[in-house]
Amino acid sequence: MGDHIEKCKFPVRSQQHVTEDTSLSILRDVLPSQWIVRPGEKDYGLDGEIEIIFDDGFVKGNVFRFQAKGHDEVSSARDYISEQIDTSTIHYWLEFPLLIILFVVDIDKRAVFWLDVKGYLKQTCSKTSSKLRSQKTINLVIPKSNILPDTLQDLVKIALSYKEMIANLQENLEKLENLKEQEEDMVVADFIGYHILIKLFNGNLDAYETYLREKGSDEQIINDFPLFSLAQRKGKGRQRFNEPN
Repeated sequence: MGDHIEKCKFPVRSQQHVTEDTSLSILRDVLPSQWIVRPGEKDYGLDGEIEIIFDDGFVKGNVFRFQAKGHDEVSSARDYISEQIDTSTIHYWLEFPLLIILFVVDIDKRAVFWLDVKGYLKQTCSKTSSKLRSQKTINLVIPKSNILPDTLQDLVKIALSYKEMIANLQENLEKLENLKEQEEDMVVADFIGYHILIKLFNGNLDAYETYLREKGSDEQIINDFPLFSLAQRKGKGRQRFNEPN
């Protein structure tokens, strides 16, 4: 009775927490010492972030997110590991804008295996898409050939290619934004041209074209037709016609 009361007085460190911390320690040991492991919240399917640092020591933002699953022992009967993951976690990973790596740690052998989750789901989408909609969990298959540190360069290659893909996406989005602005400029220019054609040349396109050939540009209209002025659109550098009061 006394022992029972004594035990109830104090919190108990769970075996799950021991396994998690041991797994993270083993993971740190198999990664290059210069890499940065940033543990984070463990409640939403991610255990933290890892930043790849090369021999030059420069910190360049080569990061990916990870989850580590620890097991006392991984079965040696098969050449792969089947890891059960909640589908809600999978959905979260798919929405996350960074590379997600799942690490499976064999604590007994101090071995670490890994899987590019999004790459795996892309390759197996025909098999997994329906399961993601109908099941609470699905099994991810991690090849035992993906063992660290033997396949470290493969992991680095995937991480860098993912970063490049995101950079290209951002560049393309910027190009689309620039095209949108150019289209808006063209609309403004078309309006100006139409305004000039109607107001100054009474809709006579031939007269307008003759004027442009002789004068070289619309800007000469400022001098030739003082009733009109060109005003800069605030912040955009675009031009428009305004009739004076």
